[in-house]
Amino acid sequence: MFIKQSEEAVRQSLILNVNAAIDEIRLAEAQLWSASPDDLGMEVETQVKFRAAEVSRKEGSIIFAIDFEFIARTSGLEEKPKDLVKVACKLEASYHLKPDFVPTETQIEAFHKGNVVFNCWPFFREFVQNSTVRMHIPPPPIPFLRVMPQEKKKQARQLQASEVTSKPAD
Repeated sequence: MFIKQSEEAVRQSLILNVNAAIDEIRLAEAQLWSASPDDLGMEVETQVKFRAAEVSRKEGSIIFAIDFEFIARTSGLEEKPKDLVKVACKLEASYHLKPDFVPTETQIEAFHKGNVVFNCWPFFREFVQNSTVRMHIPPPPIPFLRVMPQEKKKQARQLQASEVTSKPAD
């Protein structure tokens, strides 16, 4: 899993980052569902999604919400894959701001889509793994989250071109 941000978004996020300190991360909402553990003896595909949700401000702090979702389903070998496990949650991360610092909307958006997701990710992984164990299902491997720069269009085209030219001949 990757968080991809442009160089400018990273710069804007860092401005807020050096002027804020995390207070807490809390589970605000959760939805859990599983099929019977007896139905799980087959190949499984997993899907993980996240999105920046709402932002609320209080004097001297900002609270960011992130929606996460984990789904495990039968692999595409069947005509219609069957959902086996679903764990969805909303985590809220509260950050205290330095006095007299007022972040811009651009800084808030960049921080929300990068730093906040990254800070909440370990809590999401732990929540999914603990929840599935309580469902009597082996804990699924939730991937590590990595931050990487968003490729510029020209760099992406060059990379694709080099991949095409570097393929071994048959």
